Formats: sequence, structure tokens, C-alpha cells
Amino acid sequence: MVGRVIGGAYLVQELLGVGGMGRVYKGVQTVLGRTVAIKLIHPHLVGDAQTTARFYNEARAASRLNHPGSVGVIDFGRTDDGVLYLVMEFLEGRDLATVLSVESPLSIGRICRILGQVLTALAEAHALGVIHRDLKPENVFLQQVRRGDEVVKVVDFGLATIVGAGGSSITAPGLVCGTPDYMSPEQGKGEPLDGRSDLYAVGVLLFEMLVGQLPFSDETPTKVVLRHIQDPVPDPRRLAPRRGISDALADVTMRALQKDPAARYQSADEMFEALRQAEAVLSSRAQSSIGCPACGHVNPGDVRFCGACGGRLVEIATLPPAPPSARTSSPELRATASPRASISSIGGRPMLGREAEVEALLAARQDTSSGPVWVHVQGESGVGKTRLLAEHAHRASGLGDVVVRAAPHPTGVPVPYHAVAGLLAGLLDVDESFLLRWSTGGAAISGEDAIRRVVHGARIEALSVDPMTAAGLAELGAPCGLPGPVRRSRAGAVAVALAAAVQAASPRASSGRILLVVDDLPRCDALTREALGHLMTRAAASGLPLLLVTASSSSREGAPHPDCRVLPLRGIEVPALLELDGAAPPAEATPPSGAPAMRLVLPLHLEQAHALVVGGIDGPLPPRLADLIMARLDRLERGARRVLQAAAV
Repeated sequence: MVGRVIGGAYLVQELLGVGGMGRVYKGVQTVLGRTVAIKLIHPHLVGDAQTTARFYNEARAASRLNHPGSVGVIDFGRTDDGVLYLVMEFLEGRDLATVLSVESPLSIGRICRILGQVLTALAEAHALGVIHRDLKPENVFLQQVRRGDEVVKVVDFGLATIVGAGGSSITAPGLVCGTPDYMSPEQGKGEPLDGRSDLYAVGVLLFEMLVGQLPFSDETPTKVVLRHIQDPVPDPRRLAPRRGISDALADVTMRALQKDPAARYQSADEMFEALRQAEAVLSSRAQSSIGCPACGHVNPGDVRFCGACGGRLVEIATLPPAPPSARTSSPELRATASPRASISSIGGRPMLGREAEVEALLAARQDTSSGPVWVHVQGESGVGKTRLLAEHAHRASGLGDVVVRAAPHPTGVPVPYHAVAGLLAGLLDVDESFLLRWSTGGAAISGEDAIRRVVHGARIEALSVDPMTAAGLAELGAPCGLPGPVRRSRAGAVAVALAAAVQAASPRASSGRILLVVDDLPRCDALTREALGHLMTRAAASGLPLLLVTASSSSREGAPHPDCRVLPLRGIEVPALLELDGAAPPAEATPPSGAPAMRLVLPLHLEQAHALVVGGIDGPLPPRLADLIMARLDRLERGARRVLQAAAV
């Protein structure tokens, strides 16, 4: 249908959604240039009498309405080839179902404002003899105007009943039609309906928005309808005690959900007035406010963190506001095990519990005498991979190795050959920017670059003698991707240049060994990983004394190369932590013979714990990293906390 002109005046532009009865398109009224929504019935349903009647019923019902809260109908009819169409005003925004799934819980004031507009739209419809019969979050549309206010539109009158002379329902008597979760008891029984059935659906909406769940749910739609008919309505105050639902608002909800229509509000205007009064009572009370125990700022009742300082909130009813100068940590962070006394001596950041891993890397270094070795360190975030790589690089440098380290691009973007360029520049002892400019060949050489070229010329020009090496450097400066019909990359040529750089750097190593370190390998681009694989194959053929050490946080990818040695990195056992001061661990810290292994601790957790201990935390240390970080945030000054909040946003 896209590209067709409907009704001689409406150009179909884009498909917006598909439903059981038809499709909704975005279009334009060609004469006025106005954007419209075009609803088209599925062609296979055009011959169905009930579907056609429902479609025309929706058009007649919506065309009767002339209220800002109801979607406006512009035109409807049938095309020459028999397609039924309905042209409506185009709405930009989100339906209430989407808003609830993304932003819930909504503030009570916002709930009252949204449902207040729904009720005014229903009041207009009921006055004109139109009963919606299918009110639910998907049929309540929220638009945001320029000044920030929300305008609510009630849409989809496909199941509407038009009451009065000449009007009739599209369903046969006794036939149940609607959405079970929001269906009134009389609608579930198939009885005649009036506007009070829509008010029951509004009550269900109010309950769901306040509590965060429907009043009745079950395994099948039939059981849900039976629960609406038989089961008593639960009290929203009991299901959501922390929401601070006022008695007045609970009364509005419970009355709207009465089984007997005579016990409900008798009109939408009456329910609107009751909702407005409940909102006024709520605004005059502090029941829905939460005071911050850290700074004393009073926050709305639907938030979990202080808007002034970022601290965790508890309700005013259970904890009076503290003066602005008071600083206390969240009470949720206290019911934990006692901290170890020697954790406070982590300040020097010594390597702990990594003797086996350090020895494994040193052994791999010794094995490079007979050829290159690739060691890949795997461990979760915070386990200390970067620290282990730095420690080994420091030791290898002290043993006379040429050590070059590289990492992914700092922006996180997979820049082609970024890590390889860093390794090459380190091996050749030149600036990386100069190397990339030089490798492009045709780039202009400035006066400063000319001087550098003289200084570094011996190392770079030696590489350009080999045509394959020169091709690799050219690819490094200007990656061509995957040219040619065979769709092969040029990473192999780049690996040749990298191997030549390793060979050129060997005389600078008193030990004769080269150590290349690439942290966080999975975040590097695919060409870098491919080039490193080719490098190891070429270095093995040449017998280069090369040790390549890489790291990753994921074990699902496996080893990056078939001949790679995988070194798993786990947490540190608690007894090793107790030797920070050089003292033997206490007897109770050492498990008896045959006891299960002690719990492992991540070094990142230790850093957080050390920061807390040095700062003088009052009370036991929490075991979870998230709570450790929250405890640290609780002690920050307000300005620093706001900077972190802004960065997070």
C-alpha cells in the first residue's frame, strides 16, 4: 500500500503497525500537506460482515466526538478495489502501556492528571451516546506539547457501542467482546452496557498505575473474567505500602471497581471530581514525600534516590530528616559479616595470591627460546587482568626484554589496526602519529616530521626494503578493508610488517626477547586480531623469541588462536589477603583439613573495601560490589556526587 493514493486525497507513506483487523499507515493529505494516520482493513476481512460493521461503527463513533481528548476522524470510505479505509489525525507520542513499561512507577500526581484527561474524554463520549468498551493502556495515547505538558488522547473505538435511536452494537446479545484484564463484570457476563462499564476500566487503570500490577490475573482469559465477576477487589494500600497511597485515592479506586454498576460512580464527571479532590488532599500532605537521611532534602514519594545528593532514601514516616551536615550510610549496608582487620593494609597495592599466574607467565617467557608463545589471560571484570599484565611487563622489562603494550581505541570504537599501530610504534621507537602519516606514502611531510624521519629513518627505511612489509605499512596507514573478488583482508601483510618490526627491535633487548601485551583483546577490531594470528604463524616460521600476552573478560569466545595457551584468572582466596601486613593469618581464617575451599574475592572489591576502611566506614563491610560502591558514594561531598550523577546521565 505504500505509495498508493487512498480516496483520491491521501498518499500512503509508511507502515506504523499491524493489528488483528487491519494496518495503520502514516500518510499525507496531498491537498493540505497535513500528516494523517490511515487505517486499512485487511483485504481478507473485507467480506466479513461483522468486521465491516465494526469498522464502520468505529468511524461513526469517532466522528461523533469533538473533544481534545479523543482522536479526530477526518474521512472514511471504500476504495475502488474494495479496501476499507479510515483517516484520522496523526498522533506523535507513546501509548500508556509503553510509558508504564519504561517509566513505572509514575508519580501519583501524574497518574491523576492522565486519568483526569481520560475521564473528560469519556464524559464527552458518554454524553453523545458512545461507550468505548475496550479501554486499556494501549488505547490511551500520551503526547507531549512544546511547553512540556502531557496531552492524553483516547483512541480505538472499534468495539464502541452507540446508544440511542438508530444505534446498535456490533456484537450479538450475550456475546462477550473486549480485553479480559480491563473488562467490567457486566461486560464479562454479556449484559447490556452503559458508561459505567468504561469507568470500571478506568478503575483498573488506576489500580495498575498505583500498584504496578493488575487487580486480577490468572492463567486463561476466561479465569480472569470470572475473577472480575466474583473475587473481591484487593486494597491497593496493602499491595503497595511504600507508595504512600492516600485513603481518598484508595477510596476512588475501590469504588470504581465495584461489581454492581449502581455502587460505582454514575458518570465520568463524578469520578473526575472525586479524583481531583483526592489529588488535592495528596498535595496538601507529606505522606507521599521521602526525606533524605544524608542532606534532609524532601523528595517526591516515587523516587528511590535523593535528587539533591544522590543518597538512598527511606520514608519520612520511619526516619526523620537529618540535618544537612549529617552523613550516614544506608541502613541496608550494615547487616553483613565483620571485616578482616588486615584489609586496611591494602594501601600499597601489592600483588596478592598471584604467585602461580606470575610463574606461568615467566615460564612462558623462558619457552620463547625455542619459538614464539601466545598466552591469553581470561577472567571476569575486576579480577585483576590488567594488573597482572602490568606486573609481568614490569618484571620482563627488568630482565632485559623489549616490552611494548597496546590496547583498544580509548573511545571503544573498533578502529582498524589501532592496537597494531601502537605495537609497531613501540617496536620502532617512533611516534605513532608519525608512523601512520609516513605509512600513507603520499602524505605531506612537515619540517618537524622531516627531522624525525632523519632520526628514525634507519629503523623505518629498513622495513620499507621488503615489498610485503611496505604493503603492510601502507595498509596500516590507509586500511582498504576487503578488496578484490576473493574478499580477503590484508591483515597478513600487516603481520609481515609487525614481524619485521619485532626483528628490528631484537637488538635493543639485552635478553634477546620481545614482549607484546594487548589488553582487552575482544574490544579490538577484527583486523587487529587477525593480524596477531598471522604474526604468530610467521614468527613461528622465523623462530622469533616473541611472547604475546593478551587478555579478555569473556570465556565464551575461547582461545583467540589454535596454539594459544589460556591462563584462567580467578579471585583471590581470603587467607592470602590476611598476609598483607606480613603477619600469619589467624587460626580461624585458615580452613581445617578437608574443609571446602574458601570464598574467592575479586581485587576490584578489595579496592572498594580499602577505600571504605581508609575513610573510616562505620559498621561491617557489605559483601556485594554494588553496595560497596554505594557506601562510597554516600560519603562523597554533594558536588562530587552531582558530577557523578551528571556523568551517569
